[in-house]
Amino acid sequence: MLKILTTIIITLFIGGMLYGQSAASHLYYSDIIVIPSDSTSNVFYTYKIPLSHLVFEKGSDLFLAQYRISVEIFNTGNDKFIIRSTKEKNIQVPDYSQTISSDIYSEGVLVLNLKPGDYSVMEIFYDYKSAKENKFPLRIIHIDSVTKFEDPVIVSKELLSCNNKQSPVVTNYGGNLPFDENEYSFIFPVKTNNPDSLFLKVIQDKDTIFRGVMDKSFRSSFQPIECGGKILLDFNQDLKNFSIFKADGISKRIKEGSFLIRVSDKSDFSGSKDFKLNCKWINKPRSLRDPEIAINALKFIEKDSVINSLLDVDKEDYQTELDLYWKKIDPTPLTEFNPLMQEYYQRIDYASKNFTTIAGTNGADTDRGKIYIKFGKPSEIDRLSDDHGYIIETWTYNNSQRKFVFIDKKGTGDFSLISG
Repeated sequence: MLKILTTIIITLFIGGMLYGQSAASHLYYSDIIVIPSDSTSNVFYTYKIPLSHLVFEKGSDLFLAQYRISVEIFNTGNDKFIIRSTKEKNIQVPDYSQTISSDIYSEGVLVLNLKPGDYSVMEIFYDYKSAKENKFPLRIIHIDSVTKFEDPVIVSKELLSCNNKQSPVVTNYGGNLPFDENEYSFIFPVKTNNPDSLFLKVIQDKDTIFRGVMDKSFRSSFQPIECGGKILLDFNQDLKNFSIFKADGISKRIKEGSFLIRVSDKSDFSGSKDFKLNCKWINKPRSLRDPEIAINALKFIEKDSVINSLLDVDKEDYQTELDLYWKKIDPTPLTEFNPLMQEYYQRIDYASKNFTTIAGTNGADTDRGKIYIKFGKPSEIDRLSDDHGYIIETWTYNNSQRKFVFIDKKGTGDFSLISG
């Protein structure tokens, strides 16, 4: 098993991550960022739509999609319509694979202006190519002009240049912290008192996984803007409406699931405010979503005795056992996310999707599927017919100097390994 896992690790850090399935709560991710002021507040609705959720039409040399997204605001007391904001976008991509990708997104921002009060928000999404409309009640929002601590905004560590300045990228996954190999920061706007420091606790599963102090800030206003196909957090230091604190080095300590951030401007956390957030594995491999299925899927690299021992616990402990198994072979043990675990199950997903036979054999159980799971994507794939009319497929792995030859004698897509 160690040799097989070593091969996976080498492929992981040479070839990068593979494939994925969309995990949006409905058609797309969306969030609301409220920036209060004394009289009226700016309400920014942000969204992020996987291209796989749009209907594309083949043009002369491009694939085309078009959609309209609207946000309607109602008074919660009497359901009276207040205001609507709408945006249309045309999408053009050159390659079919992009049209079915759950890792490429169309993003945008809609801006509304509201007085203090309670409102309900309705999303309306219309796809022009399919002529289908979907409505989603989003949530109730409370707007208060007198608030000390505003909701944190999650941004990536990378900065993008826009309007001649560098700005952080809003992750824009519906307010979720992405659970992946990247590092993210939390932006905390503080409205009043101009504190010198902001004290912070992060609590998950009743454990305090981080406690610290942020003692650097700057005075500024802020807002999400569209730039270069991304949503950036733009700061305007000419308008000194907030003290802006930035918390780094926390995201990799947080595991998948809900967590709580507690902030205060006092070291004893008096007058603190809690923010309940979620860490979400975006495009989590399907074969990893059920821990019992995920444990059984270890059959490609483990003995039956190991799998049986992992299953020899109460069912509610399967996830814990699975996590402990992968933690022992985690190439990044100081972080919660295990890229080797993700790579393995992404390979299973890919094999299941691409190598399933006409007779119905799961692609992961075929010879090609097993080789793919163990060694990853080949450097080269060659196909030809032999003298008997059988299809022969040869996979070459340049890094490991290995070659595998498969043959389909029945014409059902079930390629048997004959060499390698």
